[in-house]
Amino acid sequence: MTGCEAVRQELAKYGGWDVSVMFAVAQAENRTCDPAVHNLTLSENHGVCVGSYGALQVGCVHYAGQDRDSLAINVAIAHQVWQKQGYEAWTQYNNLEYRRFL
Repeated sequence: MTGCEAVRQELAKYGGWDVSVMFAVAQAENRTCDPAVHNLTLSENHGVCVGSYGALQVGCVHYAGQDRDSLAINVAIAHQVWQKQGYEAWTQYNNLEYRRFL
C-alpha cells in the first residue's frame, strides 16, 4: 500500500467529513502523503512547537508523548481540528489548491 492509499484508508475511519475532499487536502498539503514530513520550528528556550506536521500538516496540537510521525495520530488530530474549524483550517483548502487533487 502506498502512503497515499494509507492516508485515504485512515481518513475513511472517521465520519462527518468528505473523505475525497480531505484526501485532496492531504495531497495538496503534503504531496508525498508521508506522515513524517514536517514543517516545524522548535523554540530552543521554551520547547514550543510551531508549524505543522504529518500527512495533513496539522498544527502543533498533539499531546506530549504522541508520535508526530504516526499517520493514525495525525488523522485523528486532523479530524478533531475539522470538527472545530471545518475545512477552512487548511490553507490548501482556502486557496483552492486541493481541487487539483479531486
